[in-house]
Amino acid sequence: MKNKNGKFIIYLSLILIEILVITFLMEFYLDDFTQLDFLMFSMLFVLVIVSVATSLVSGLFLGAFIVIVYGSYILYSKMAGIYVSDAVYVWIVLLPVTAFLGGHLGEEIRFSHQSMEKCMDKDELITIDKQSGLGNIKDFYGDLAEEIARARRHKFPLTLMIVEISYFDELRTIYASDDISKIIKTMSNIIKDSLRREDKQFRIEDDRFSVVMPHTGVEGAEVVKKRIKEMLKTIVLTKSDSIEQLKFEIKIGLKEYDEDVKNQFHYKELVVKELEYDV
Repeated sequence: MKNKNGKFIIYLSLILIEILVITFLMEFYLDDFTQLDFLMFSMLFVLVIVSVATSLVSGLFLGAFIVIVYGSYILYSKMAGIYVSDAVYVWIVLLPVTAFLGGHLGEEIRFSHQSMEKCMDKDELITIDKQSGLGNIKDFYGDLAEEIARARRHKFPLTLMIVEISYFDELRTIYASDDISKIIKTMSNIIKDSLRREDKQFRIEDDRFSVVMPHTGVEGAEVVKKRIKEMLKTIVLTKSDSIEQLKFEIKIGLKEYDEDVKNQFHYKELVVKELEYDV
């Protein structure tokens, strides 16, 4: 990628230098330039635009066409005894060079655009939270929608739980990012150890975990809630030079699925509201 960026800068720089040099010559040697030279200067810009916007081959074809037409006119002018300036040799050289540089510049621009699109596609495909190793919000919504569909179709209980770490923003101002990652990983392991194999765990926000519990009613979920809340009160943070015991205030909201739930987004919002009542 760095090599590609370097080529882009080189091609762009060469085109700009070329245009600046011609502009400089036309400014200080204006008497030696004819109206035809000014026309060729305009054609140079057209060639740059076409080469960059289409392809190297298209640019070279257009450049060759302009050179042939221009060369034919110059040949006719000399045979007819019409004055031809020495700039003719400049244009015959610069036109194919410009087509070559413009075509490669366009290819570098298109390559960069494709690379950006690929990176964006990869980001959209990522469903794992880096700190916790759990599924992220995208994975959460997808799995929750599937479990809602199963519960609705087969009439089995389903409970959604959200675990919130209070004062998480303040925590990030005190501890380094590596320490925060350790805390999050420890919490995710504690929650995982409190669940059954069929339960699904996610990290849906920086300060919130979520657990989808199929075949579980609210009574069974309450037992898990008490266990998680008790185990998350104190976290041991191991550093290179010390060991700390951190106290946390944890809020847990849960709600069993019913027919009033419209979709996975509505279901999540209903459980988030339940967090307000957990004191």
